[in-house]
Amino acid sequence: LASTAEPVSEAKTDQDAAKAEETKPVSFSMPVSVVNAFEDEEKTAEAAETVEEVKTEEAAEEVKAEEATAEETAADEAAVEETAAPEEAVVEAAEEETAVEETAEAEAADTEENEVETEETEAEDTEETEAEAEETEAEDVEAEAEEETEAEEAEAEVEEESTDAFAAGNYAAQKELRVYADANDGADVLTTFEAGTVLEVTAENDGWGKVTIDGQTCWIRLADVEKTDASVTQGLTLQADTQDVEAASEDTQTEASDDEQSAEDGDASEATEDQAE
Repeated sequence: LASTAEPVSEAKTDQDAAKAEETKPVSFSMPVSVVNAFEDEEKTAEAAETVEEVKTEEAAEEVKAEEATAEETAADEAAVEETAAPEEAVVEAAEEETAVEETAEAEAADTEENEVETEETEAEDTEETEAEAEETEAEDVEAEAEEETEAEEAEAEVEEESTDAFAAGNYAAQKELRVYADANDGADVLTTFEAGTVLEVTAENDGWGKVTIDGQTCWIRLADVEKTDASVTQGLTLQADTQDVEAASEDTQTEASDDEQSAEDGDASEATEDQAE
């Protein structure tokens, strides 16, 4: 083993020596101009690198300056905004207050205008109502006047017809006939005649017929008699049974009292209706 290792070590040593010879720099001499050229190139490269470095530094400084300027500008703007914010708030508050005041004034104006319109409308309605009431009252008065006129005309026509219809002559009693001292229901009853009694009526006065008995002027209701061709009943006299006459007189007074009471009740009823209206 020992004899085998020695030749290997020697061979390796020879190889290392050969590699060392190969890698050993070759020394030779260069011309001065070439050397100067290399030096100039190196200086130029160094100068270029220096310029680039300066430019890079200047650019970096410019960027820093721009950033600083931007930061200052932003700070100034923020300060301006902070300063302007309260002013804007004050301005906005003033504008809002002005808007509220204007709105309130507009609403007040609208309210006043509405009140004026309402008052005018109420006044117009009142005038119309009063005018309608006056017109209605005038129409009522006119209607009442027309009714009164018509009633008077109708009454006049009835009276005229009654007057025209009356004709003097003999009249027969259609029922028990009362003879009055005057031409009204309140007059004294002088006597009574039974139905069928014929009397001569010589004149008419508002529904009453004038007759003469025992030389005395008396009155009978024309509604209780009817015209007839029969002769006047003989022996008529005012000297009738006293009890019959008194009873007839009492009946007449009762009827007259009832008529007066009915008239009073009618007047009271009309007065109540007028007050209700």
